[in-house]
Amino acid sequence: MLEIYTVCDTISRMIKYTDAHCHFTGQILPESIAGLITNSARFNDWNTVVNVARSNPNIHGAIGLHPWYLTDLPSDWAETLTSVLAQNPELLVGEIGLDKHHPDLPTQEHVFTRQLQIATQMHRGVCVHCVGVWDKMLHILRGQGVSLPPFILFHGFRGPVDQIQRLADKYNAYFSYNHRLNEKYVLATPRDRILAESDSATPTDVVDNVSRLAEISGLDIGDMADIINANMGRMLNNG
Repeated sequence: MLEIYTVCDTISRMIKYTDAHCHFTGQILPESIAGLITNSARFNDWNTVVNVARSNPNIHGAIGLHPWYLTDLPSDWAETLTSVLAQNPELLVGEIGLDKHHPDLPTQEHVFTRQLQIATQMHRGVCVHCVGVWDKMLHILRGQGVSLPPFILFHGFRGPVDQIQRLADKYNAYFSYNHRLNEKYVLATPRDRILAESDSATPTDVVDNVSRLAEISGLDIGDMADIINANMGRMLNNG
């Protein structure tokens, strides 16, 4: 499990950052990055993510099927996902979700729901992408009843602001923000649920996003990094 990361208080303060959602394929973390979650998007990415996550205890992997890449899936994809998760007990499920700008929403809903069910069965947190179809997303989540993953990370969150607290309370949800962050979302997010992400292959991109979150929140960047790092540790320990 991930230890809660802390910022080193020295004469020249060395700030450490965590990246809650990226697509990193390296094995050596940049010096400023204490930990990250790297996500797959396609079925063929899964082995890469598994190998990257095995290479470093502070790299946490998530495998799943992104709603943009659902064509030509093998018929046994769900069985393969279950098997890979069973062999790798630290893996999360992600990046999964729904996107109104991509075709065949019924297939997206089916694949997302099945992955959500597998994550629940395997007791794995999920990293969720949702664009423009929050009504469908919330309908699917309600349909799961009390059978839910241990946590849900909504990455690049742009959902209903008035649902943030409810999502946090009902689904143990956390909310990560990238360069497209919006002030109203940041201010509406409980401080113990806020995360930062690069959503890129370069996790150091997260630094500017933490700086912006700090500015919006009226905090020193080091204090903001401390909050985010503690939230990341708590989330990964299912807290």
